[in-house]
Amino acid sequence: MITSITFAFCCTMLARTEAENITKIDVETKFGISQNGIAQAINHSKTLLAGSARGFIVELYFKQGEYHINMSDVLMRMDDVGATGQGSLLFQGAGMYSTIFILNTNNIYNVIDGRNTYRVTWRDMTFDRYALTTTQGSVYHTGPDYIVLSIQDGFPNPNDLNNSKSSRLRPGQGQWLRRYNNTDPLHPEIITDNRSNHIWPELANLQVEFANVTRFIPELSQPKQNLNLWRFNIPTHFLPLLQDYTKNQQVGVKYKHGGQAFNVNSGDSITFERIRWRGHSRGDLRKVNNVKFLSCVVEKHDPIDGVASFLATPGGGPQIGNCQDEYVYNVTFYNHSSDSTGDDSIALFNVKGANVSNNYIKDSFCRGILLASSIGVTQENTLIRCPLWNTTCDLLTEH
Repeated sequence: MITSITFAFCCTMLARTEAENITKIDVETKFGISQNGIAQAINHSKTLLAGSARGFIVELYFKQGEYHINMSDVLMRMDDVGATGQGSLLFQGAGMYSTIFILNTNNIYNVIDGRNTYRVTWRDMTFDRYALTTTQGSVYHTGPDYIVLSIQDGFPNPNDLNNSKSSRLRPGQGQWLRRYNNTDPLHPEIITDNRSNHIWPELANLQVEFANVTRFIPELSQPKQNLNLWRFNIPTHFLPLLQDYTKNQQVGVKYKHGGQAFNVNSGDSITFERIRWRGHSRGDLRKVNNVKFLSCVVEKHDPIDGVASFLATPGGGPQIGNCQDEYVYNVTFYNHSSDSTGDDSIALFNVKGANVSNNYIKDSFCRGILLASSIGVTQENTLIRCPLWNTTCDLLTEH
């Protein structure tokens, strides 16, 4: 098991640039890069920001390196950051591919979590849940109300993923199958009918829900094969779709686990700039105005034995607003790149003043971009095998 890397305390590196009104703190040197060290750095920042004037910035700097952290709770707890004063907090890395947090979250902990959070930016770093959070395989057998998959070598067993769900999800929530074309093992593609980039659902490859999963033991009369076989039981409503799950069909398995990249409920001015997410990507910003995602990336882990994951993550990407809340305002997604998320790669609910432009989205398990009861500009977006769907909150169904 990967354990936390804790760095020895050294002399304090606290530099103040008066002209720019920035207090820069080298987190490794002052606090150490660990769950506890990061918590101390955030609490110290809150003290500095209390009563601060507009334009004052606390910069928490994370130098180049891979930081392995075995999380036992939220990594960055942001409650009440910036709630008093007018200053800002900046989490600054050395680069998207240079400052890398490799996280063991047990799939149940949020990386960032906050209430009443104001004027915070994360910039130039990677958040990577190193453990695989999706699985995949090929159809071995289809029964009257079930599908048996042979799980691809090197990918997790389904029960391992199911056991890592958080209390945020009810039993059975977020469990779906979709079919894939794996002719090129390094570049799998979700199957689509290519009707339009503005239509949902995708009729050629509807999502199939599964209720529970058990190991499948072949009958003694069948040839012995060294296969990792699992039976996925299918609810009655989805049984007509089993006809498409023929032998050797490649299938991606989505298990939402509940642990999120970020969860901020209430606040203002939250920015993610040049952030890379691997192994997870779903984040939730509710009751937060003035949101920016600038040149961020969601990407897959490296291939396993020459086979790429069908899914990069078990959930979607950033989710802004909520159908149960009042409108939020001024939300920007610019130059956002997302590959194979397990749900909507970008989703806006009850947003006014949205600017969703120059984004690249491919092979989302659900919609590429979802605009639900949201108003704004969408232009120059590239969507491959997933739609931009403009709808209203009352027409949405959960996946």
